[in-house]
Amino acid sequence: MCGFLLAGVGQRDAKGANFLVVDAKTPRDAVEEAFTRFVQRGDAGLIIINQPVAHTIRPLIEAHTAKVPLVLEIPAAGGGAGAFDLKRDPIMKRVRMMLGEE
Repeated sequence: MCGFLLAGVGQRDAKGANFLVVDAKTPRDAVEEAFTRFVQRGDAGLIIINQPVAHTIRPLIEAHTAKVPLVLEIPAAGGGAGAFDLKRDPIMKRVRMMLGEE
């Protein structure tokens, strides 16, 4: 997250922020609310979410069918239990389906 903020991607003002930092104590409903808010923003073209967090709100992510904003799942920092799983990535699922592998 810090890297994104240093690159100028993060925004925080009186209306709130365009990011949510999630840790083990963050309730799922807070993640769902933030995702819904980000999807509804008119100025968002990309939502970046790490795969373990995305998995906790998978039905909400799969229900998002609009092309914009694009939801991009990335590996979690540190790997381990949060290592990226291509089989769970919705973009790779679509690629495999288009190639006739699924």
